[in-house]
Amino acid sequence: MKVNLLFTLLLCSLLKPLHAQLKYDWLTTSQGLSQGYIHDIIQDRDGFMWFGTKDGLNRYDGYTFKEYTYNIYDPNSISNNTVHHLYEDSKGRIWAITDNGINIYDKNKDNFRRIMHDPKNENSLADDKISLPIIELNDGRFLVMPEEESIHLITLPDEFLAKDLAPEIVRLKTPEVHNATHLFKDKHGKVWLLADNILYEFIPGNSSLIMRKEKVNFGQTYTEATGEVWTNDMFFSKIEDTELYPLFSKHIANGHGTFFLLEADKNRLWLGITDSAKLEIYDTKNWTKGKPLDPEKCRLYSFSNITPTKFYKDRTGIVWVGTNGYGVRKYTTDTEQFNHIGSGFSVRKIVELPNNQTYAVGWGEIKKFDANLKLITTEKDKLFFKNYEFIVGNDQTIWGFRKKRSGLNEGLVDAIENINPATGAVKSYKINAAIAKLITEPKMEDSKGYIWFVGFGGNMYVLNPETAEGKIVSINTDLINPMLKGAQITALYEDADGTIWAGTETGLAKVNFEFNAPAKTQVRWYNTNPDDIKALSYSHVSSMMDDAADKNILWVATKGGGLNRLDKRSNTFLHITTKEGLCNNVVYGILSDAEGNIWGSTNNGIFCLLKNANKVSSGWQFRHFTKAAGLQEDEFNTNAYTKLKNGYLAFGGVNGLNIFDPAVVLQKGFIPNVFITKILLGNKEILPDDESGVMQQSIEFVQGITLNYKQDIVTLEFSSLDFTAPGQNKYRYKLEGVDDGWVESGNRRTATYVHLPSGNYTFKVQGSNSKGEWSSKIVELDVVILPPWWQTWWAYTLYILIVAIGIGSYFKFRLNKAKLQAQLNFEQQEAIRIKELDAVKTQLYTNITHEFRTPLTVILGMANQVKNEPDKFLDKGVDMILRNGENLLKLVNEMLDLSKLESGKMILNLRNGDFIAYLRYIVESFQSLASAQQKQFHFLANADVLQVEFDAEKTRQIITNLFSNALKFTPENGNIYVSVSYQPISNSNMVEVEIKVKDTGIGIPENQIPHIFDRFTQLDNSHTRKAEGTGIGLALTKELIKLMNGTIGVKSPPVGANKGTEFIIRIPMTKSDLIDSSQTIIPAQDEKNVKAHTDEKIQIHHLNETISHSNVPIILLVEDNEDVVGYTAGCLTDYRLLVGRDGREGFDIAIEKIPDIIITDVMMPYVDGFEMVKKLRLDERTSHIPVIILTAKADIQSKLEGLESGADVYLQKPFHKEELLLRIKKLLELRKNLQQYYRKQIGILSPNETHKKENPETIIEEKAEHEFVIKVREIIEANFNNYTFSVEQLCKLLFMSHSQLHRKLYALIDCSPNKFIRIVRLNKSKELLTNHSLSIATVALECGYNDPGYFTRVFKQEFGITPQEWRQSSSEFNSK
Repeated sequence: MKVNLLFTLLLCSLLKPLHAQLKYDWLTTSQGLSQGYIHDIIQDRDGFMWFGTKDGLNRYDGYTFKEYTYNIYDPNSISNNTVHHLYEDSKGRIWAITDNGINIYDKNKDNFRRIMHDPKNENSLADDKISLPIIELNDGRFLVMPEEESIHLITLPDEFLAKDLAPEIVRLKTPEVHNATHLFKDKHGKVWLLADNILYEFIPGNSSLIMRKEKVNFGQTYTEATGEVWTNDMFFSKIEDTELYPLFSKHIANGHGTFFLLEADKNRLWLGITDSAKLEIYDTKNWTKGKPLDPEKCRLYSFSNITPTKFYKDRTGIVWVGTNGYGVRKYTTDTEQFNHIGSGFSVRKIVELPNNQTYAVGWGEIKKFDANLKLITTEKDKLFFKNYEFIVGNDQTIWGFRKKRSGLNEGLVDAIENINPATGAVKSYKINAAIAKLITEPKMEDSKGYIWFVGFGGNMYVLNPETAEGKIVSINTDLINPMLKGAQITALYEDADGTIWAGTETGLAKVNFEFNAPAKTQVRWYNTNPDDIKALSYSHVSSMMDDAADKNILWVATKGGGLNRLDKRSNTFLHITTKEGLCNNVVYGILSDAEGNIWGSTNNGIFCLLKNANKVSSGWQFRHFTKAAGLQEDEFNTNAYTKLKNGYLAFGGVNGLNIFDPAVVLQKGFIPNVFITKILLGNKEILPDDESGVMQQSIEFVQGITLNYKQDIVTLEFSSLDFTAPGQNKYRYKLEGVDDGWVESGNRRTATYVHLPSGNYTFKVQGSNSKGEWSSKIVELDVVILPPWWQTWWAYTLYILIVAIGIGSYFKFRLNKAKLQAQLNFEQQEAIRIKELDAVKTQLYTNITHEFRTPLTVILGMANQVKNEPDKFLDKGVDMILRNGENLLKLVNEMLDLSKLESGKMILNLRNGDFIAYLRYIVESFQSLASAQQKQFHFLANADVLQVEFDAEKTRQIITNLFSNALKFTPENGNIYVSVSYQPISNSNMVEVEIKVKDTGIGIPENQIPHIFDRFTQLDNSHTRKAEGTGIGLALTKELIKLMNGTIGVKSPPVGANKGTEFIIRIPMTKSDLIDSSQTIIPAQDEKNVKAHTDEKIQIHHLNETISHSNVPIILLVEDNEDVVGYTAGCLTDYRLLVGRDGREGFDIAIEKIPDIIITDVMMPYVDGFEMVKKLRLDERTSHIPVIILTAKADIQSKLEGLESGADVYLQKPFHKEELLLRIKKLLELRKNLQQYYRKQIGILSPNETHKKENPETIIEEKAEHEFVIKVREIIEANFNNYTFSVEQLCKLLFMSHSQLHRKLYALIDCSPNKFIRIVRLNKSKELLTNHSLSIATVALECGYNDPGYFTRVFKQEFGITPQEWRQSSSEFNSK
């Protein structure tokens, strides 16, 4: 019975007219309309809509209304607020007829020119009341008919608005015309007037009226775009000349007032019946002349509770309906393209049935539509298909479930049914209860004819209808992300290769299924991965489909991640979301149309991804449609989508479904004009001729604006005049000079720029229609930002003038004061020169002071010693005096030579000789000195003999300076390489000699290489430099080489090495075959100097070995100059002497030997004197030792630095022997006083010392030393009970050696460690002996003596009496 019922229902189909909903939007005072009663509507040639109301004229740009009302103070405002008629003439001027005359709108100035009645002027209107519309004649004149029953012909001059010219008005007397009701113009240009039911023709040539027909009755006409004229008589007739051709066969208005519109392109009549408040639409496609239609049979729509007062159809096809108090209804006829049906019904599934019927399945409800989309659902349909899940197979048969109607499992599926609607045949496939519990609905039939059913938890059931066999397939194979038990398979799709794709709430599964394959079904999962941008973008998959052009591309829709484009070859996804232009990221279903465009339903309407962008990853082109375009709502539903056999697409949502032809929807739409509609400066709107003075024209037509620098916040508002769905119009703009490219603003239609610098800019804006099609019309606005007055051309002119005046005055002043200025310049230059000379002299004095003072110290000191003790010091002293004198002479000669070179007074003394032999000899003379310093010279030459002319003495100076520098800065075991080579100079009898001196020393820092040849430049100016020098050697060398026309260069490090320095000399020399026997090859002075430096070695540590008494003080002398050491040692013959070559060695000796006094120089290698003194003072072992600084640094800063570092005495070189000896004596006496002071402080004075009185003014307690003595005493007192406590244990606790502690204690308290321990213990015993309760043995143990007898002997030895005797004498003394 149910099968027959289903069969019957499927065969029932009635052909009816299309019944999609007609959608409209309201424009009322809430949106900005000035008043709700609409008299007239027009669209001007620019695209703006104009509405005449009872309270003003309104211009509409799709977003906002601009209101024009009467202003008593503005003669250019509209003359009255009640606007009856609107008309745009052939020149684009808008005429507004009001209750108070005619107003012509000036677009450029955004104001009105009035044409009104003036009783004193015959060239004016006869009456301001005009009830009939305006007619423009073919010759450009305008026909106007005031209520005073006279026809007016108005002529407007060409520059009527621009130059404010007066119109020409001709009044025509028409006494035969009474009660004029209508005025119109036909397609032939004829003008007709209807008055007293008589139809007149107006003849423009002679301005006369001719009666053409009587008994004509209508109140208004409508002129089609073709010029055809229709009237609103009882039958709504078409009028041609005087003939009327009825549209309807019956009266439809029954005498009520009417307004109408005839849509020729859609064959529809819009009729407004004012008295009965109705709006009706009729289908007129079957009308022909002489065959009127039955209105009852061709009525399409009938709406009540609306009173139309005006109909207007704009250029986009929108019908605007004015009402009598409720504003404007906007009927967007494009909305009919989407055919919204099933309103109020939420659709979850759409199925196309045979016979072009469509089922829309909801939740517990179903609706059926025929091919014309008429609802044909019956109660039987609702009963049968309630909760019945089904699909239509490839053969147009229906697959569904059969459920048990009784028993324990009532309502459960017990079989699968296949129904053939054509024959009514039904075939059942039994399934067991286990399978029935797994599956929930049929999903699809694949290309092999298998029927796929889906269930929960990833389970599917595949039925082979031919064999009636079924197979369970599970895609729940992902162990990492398993599907939940109740998880659904949301989508199922078979691609072009026969692969099954399953969408789920947890990802996308690829299923390779073979029905008869013994192996397990292969499943590959595609999941989201935050770390992989090419993974699936969202887990919930709602739909899939192949790309229409490339079967290797699968489109995947998600409910949150937008569209995914899967490349099956690489298994990578490309994401398309709202960032790429998609309207919403929740995509419910996707379909492809015949052209390959992709359509999809979302939570924000329907999108279309155009095919020409499908294959690229950028520049996606979308079309977006919303409720405003005719969709049921913006929100759609999952699984509610299908493609019909006729190519139409169907999408279901929360308020029904849309069935549409995609080709029709994508037809090229109206391309609108774009205008800049408003400009705001600082959030204030700018109007023409307002107080800002920015514009003299309206913003829509102005070519450019000029702003001052204070008007720095500019906002431009723009509109694309497509009224279909203004909210979907898109915009892009740019300000040339600021924006590099177009700014895609989407639906935002404003642009704001802040703090624009002065200059010229061009603002450009482009808009699209509601379909997203861009207009080719780009609006431009030139913007000039004026600079502030102080940056204007006249300001700069003023600046130039002021500067010119100033320059003139300056030159005049200069000329007048030339002599004085010259004198001043001379004095300034002289002052600068003197200052530079002072600086040079200061630098010279600083650099050579040490070099002079050191040899002078030796010379003067040894001279005195020779004078006083000639027998002892004559030979040695004279040698030292001569050697140091020669050093001084060499220094002086170098300075004189440099002065001669700079003044050009030095000449070369050229002699013939063997240059290579000469160099070899000089190198050999330095070998002994180098060997003594554990360094090695190497000489290399590319020839054995080179006979040339050269200056031997100057060559010696050059080579000696370079060799001396190499020896200074090369460490022990280093090497110095000297190489000489030459090559002939072409076309001459000369050779270029190249000498290279390369060492393995410390090298030259890169930043000092450019200054290495500057006068007085030294690489190391610190106190710790290893060698002495004045810094003029290399400067002299360079000048000598320059005198020889040669060059010198330096590399540090040399090529191929990582340290060291290489000097390269190139000198041109003249070749000679003669040998000058008179040439002196090696000067005797040089041999002497070299020999002196090699033979004179003072054995420092063996001085004064004859003095061995331990009471003789030890002095440590730290000095790097051997001659100074020799002289100073000669001054200190009464002391034991230790010598250190530098600060580092001196500190080590001081730590080891603990001398009584230290004498040190300042400028020494490694560690200078100041640093050594600081280290001595910070070390507990040496902090007590007096220090004398003996140095050539005589400036006050150095002296203060030395005393600050901890020196006791600061002496300058050259020094006086007597002063040095006296300083040493006084320091030792002061140390003796300190010893007595410390001994007294700790209570260890001997009996013979107690009578001595110390001078408290001479005793300056040294805190560190006092703390050390106290520390030692406290350690001893802490170990009173330890009778094994010894000096060795005390040394360990103090971290000092035995000798160090011994020397330090003798220096501080003149007491050995053993004696100090004994005295402290015995003093403690004396305290304990005063306590008579303690026995002598107990006192001995308390003081560290385990043998009372030994304690008694030691006590008596120290104090002269026994402990018992001392106790008795102490008691007697206390009793007294």
